[in-house]
Amino acid sequence: MKNKYIDKPFYDLTVEEIREMRRSQGKSIPIEDFLKHYEITAVEYCDTIRDLDGIAIARDERKAFSKQKDEENKFKPKDDYTFRVENLPNIFVAAMYQVDFEVVNGRRLYDLEELERAREDIRKKVDNYERLIRETTDKTAYSKLKGIDLKAMRIYRGKNTMSFSKMSRMRVSEIKYYESLNEKIPKYVETIYREHLNIKKRHIIQLREIMEGKSDKVVEDREIPKLVKLRVYQRDKGKCTECEKKEELHFHHIKYFSEGGQHEVNNLKLLCRGCHAEVHKGEKVYNMLKGR
Repeated sequence: MKNKYIDKPFYDLTVEEIREMRRSQGKSIPIEDFLKHYEITAVEYCDTIRDLDGIAIARDERKAFSKQKDEENKFKPKDDYTFRVENLPNIFVAAMYQVDFEVVNGRRLYDLEELERAREDIRKKVDNYERLIRETTDKTAYSKLKGIDLKAMRIYRGKNTMSFSKMSRMRVSEIKYYESLNEKIPKYVETIYREHLNIKKRHIIQLREIMEGKSDKVVEDREIPKLVKLRVYQRDKGKCTECEKKEELHFHHIKYFSEGGQHEVNNLKLLCRGCHAEVHKGEKVYNMLKGR
């Protein structure tokens, strides 16, 4: 025969009474029935047991607690990281702030005014800390790169997460985290990648073109291959494509090399020194091309 319920509110029960109903060998009341009878949740039950001396949370009670938490998490937004001081157990708050208490029938009774003042102080500290985080975040410089760009740079240099971790002193978990982001990459992370992997702006542009299927290679060396020069020279008949001058000819990248332009015949054309300078008018290289 199963144990009988004790006719009093749950929060007035003593440790002995709870043990009698929930710990009696062979006639213990199932935790689900117990919670339903006293109209409390598994979380409320376990929080109370933690505050009591002489009794610990049983395995089936812990399972009921976990089940309730799992159900609650199903309905929480995935990005809900809001901290709630109200969810802190009384014993935690009391221990941190040395709140006065007395023990009556095995139950700790805290000074409620001191307990609430302690919670209010925690709220203020949390609010101040969250404000500090927001202010710091707002001032953080962010890169225009995405996580896929970081990953492409690392793979291009033949580094796995472990070898890059040793090289950069970043944790593997950090590497995986930043490489999974679509935005908000801190500028310092971009700097770490570019400095340790020796990546220039043109590398990033070319790597993006490879990922988009617009190209199949990255050009490292600024020097144009001789065979490519020969084909461009023959195609343009050995003269400037703008003024047809045949002296002081330059090989000009239609899409600038600094912006990822390839050393390819269709991306190069012959320009004389003067016409080449005009293309770069307003740039630093202009005066050098003009010979000034």
